[in-house]
Amino acid sequence: MEKKYKLIKSKLLTECGKPLFQIKALRAFGVVKKRDLGGFIESEGNLSHDGNCWVSENGWICGNARVVENGQVVGNGMVCGNGMVGGNGQVSGEGQVFENGIVAENGKVLGNGMVCGNGKVFGRGVVFENGHLYGDGQVFGNGQVSGEGRVCGNGKVFEDGQVYGKGQVLGNGQVSGMGYVFGNGQVFGDGQVSGEGQVSGSGQVIDNDWVTNTFYVTGSKHAVCLSSYTTLTIGGITRTFKEWTKTFKTWGKENGYSSEQIKEYGASIKFVISQAPSVIKRNKTKV
Repeated sequence: MEKKYKLIKSKLLTECGKPLFQIKALRAFGVVKKRDLGGFIESEGNLSHDGNCWVSENGWICGNARVVENGQVVGNGMVCGNGMVGGNGQVSGEGQVFENGIVAENGKVLGNGMVCGNGKVFGRGVVFENGHLYGDGQVFGNGQVSGEGRVCGNGKVFEDGQVYGKGQVLGNGQVSGMGYVFGNGQVFGDGQVSGEGQVSGSGQVIDNDWVTNTFYVTGSKHAVCLSSYTTLTIGGITRTFKEWTKTFKTWGKENGYSSEQIKEYGASIKFVISQAPSVIKRNKTKV
């Protein structure tokens, strides 16, 4: 195996007081040119000499962490403990991967994103801003965790699912399809949010039962709110389930909705109506 970099002494130390070495390219590969200076590693065990993997700028790799294949650590990104970045995975900004966290395939950890415990980001999953993934949580497909979103336990975010704001996915919770969890929304137990489902405000999904004082779906123009167990309110207009199902297209055109927005609201109305029985059951209230 031909080495692609050498170690240069630096003044930097790990949190455990061990020295970090800057890397210098011995040959060209990927976007790296011969003699380019890179980031910092504790030993050659941290960065493979195979593939196009690299650490640049102020990136750190320490402990037993590994960056392999085409993995990249840039900016102030840090990988430590037993963390691993492989495939075309990327850690950048102030992103961190530690303990047994893994970033693989095309997964990314950006901004102040954090992956720890046995958390895994793969596919095209992204953890960014202040999003955290820990426990045995997974983000994959086109899943995203951002804002102050948290995914832990055995929580999964996949397909086009998103967790943001202060949303949380815990236990065996799952967010998939185009499901969103945001605000202070929570999904835990064996709860699932899929299709175009949304959990927001202080809404909760527990074992697939929705618990919330105000149940609503935020749309591109107006919220669709379950205002009683038999009515919906949209844009300040309250109608029965049956009335909204029949009139939403006409109402949408009268209020300047595009054809795509009308389709969106049709799906949201159907979803909110479908959840009404769970709300009734949870609150033990008869219609």
